[in-house]
Amino acid sequence: MGVAYGKFIATTNFPAFHDTHPPEDFGDKLPSLRWEGGLSVSTEGGDLLDCVAVALLAYDMPEAWEYEVTVLGISSPHYADLFP
Repeated sequence: MGVAYGKFIATTNFPAFHDTHPPEDFGDKLPSLRWEGGLSVSTEGGDLLDCVAVALLAYDMPEAWEYEVTVLGISSPHYADLFP
């Protein structure tokens, strides 16, 4: 099972998702917010990535919010192609 994480780059659909899927709020703890479910990941070419789960974490940093995405359970052929 492959796992990957990195900086979250939102599409134009993210504000609508944010409004309709409230995150779990951790207050002043890190991460401050977490979303699970309702998320998908695609390659730069737009192909949907087959995976078990996607989690989005948000950190309330002094200057601005920072987001990190974690993708769990990426199938081995795709994982090897994306992360050689």
